[in-house]
Amino acid sequence: MMDCAAADDLLAAFALGAATPEEARELQQHLASCDKHPQLAGFWEIAAMLPSSVPPVTPRDQVKHRLMARVYTDLAPVHLRRLWWQRTWSMATAAVLAVLALGLGIRDWGVSQKLANAPISFGLAPLGSAARASGTLVFLPQQNSATLVLQQLPQLPADRVYEVWLVKGSTSQPAGVFKPSDDGSASIIVKGTPSGYDHVAVTEEAGPQGSAVPTGQPFVGGSLK
Repeated sequence: MMDCAAADDLLAAFALGAATPEEARELQQHLASCDKHPQLAGFWEIAAMLPSSVPPVTPRDQVKHRLMARVYTDLAPVHLRRLWWQRTWSMATAAVLAVLALGLGIRDWGVSQKLANAPISFGLAPLGSAARASGTLVFLPQQNSATLVLQQLPQLPADRVYEVWLVKGSTSQPAGVFKPSDDGSASIIVKGTPSGYDHVAVTEEAGPQGSAVPTGQPFVGGSLK
């Protein structure tokens, strides 16, 4: 059973998400029956403000495109064995957090509300027994942009493309055309956002510009509700 001294050593790392799953579980069990660690709330607040201490930079669309493709096609967790020196990092982390808190002046606690504007994801599944493709549509509310990432797409003839549709009722809005990579994966920045639509779907259309309305049945799609 973790004691208070060990819990204090882990608080800062826990607030930053740097504790191992086992350490986080033991700490949470300790905190459930111990009220002697009020400093954790301060660590949470300071950790939430860390992104605001870096000057914002607007990435190019190509950068966002590659980033979202990497994030949502490589989700398998990799667990690395912690090195001995990482065990002593929590106290150093606490010191860094304290310095940052003083530097920021604890002046803008409202920034944590902005960080709550998290990405929203919608799953896409095969439609029809012959389809295997699947994917994820990721909507970033703060940027009002969406990226679609797909896997296991069949290859296309040279004169054909895939087209994305945002669907509301019986109306389908074209949202971009693309071709998959050699491994059947693809990512595309969607024209428009999921807001106000019921479904997202993908069809095969004539290239290179696609169609104004779908000419065939979608083979992969998902709900936006």
